[in-house]
Amino acid sequence: MGEEYFNALSTAWRSNAQHHQRNEINEEDLDDSYIFDCIEEYSGPAMTPAVPLLYMIDLLTPQWEEEGLYEVARRREAAAMKSGERGYSNK
Repeated sequence: MGEEYFNALSTAWRSNAQHHQRNEINEEDLDDSYIFDCIEEYSGPAMTPAVPLLYMIDLLTPQWEEEGLYEVARRREAAAMKSGERGYSNK
């Protein structure tokens, strides 16, 4: 049942995605201050126009770096290398 259910959901999701039309968004029309306000004080409906994911990542990365988000991952990586954690590969 699990695999059948997954396949049915996957098929429905793909067919809905084909019908969903994406509107082109001009990044010059996006207001960074408005986006930050919506993130910090979320309430109400979704932002219009929708903000593309890559734009959001570019917008938020400096804040994430400033707040140390990436530092946690670096510390874990260093600890894993130091302890010779199994499954860790240094590529």
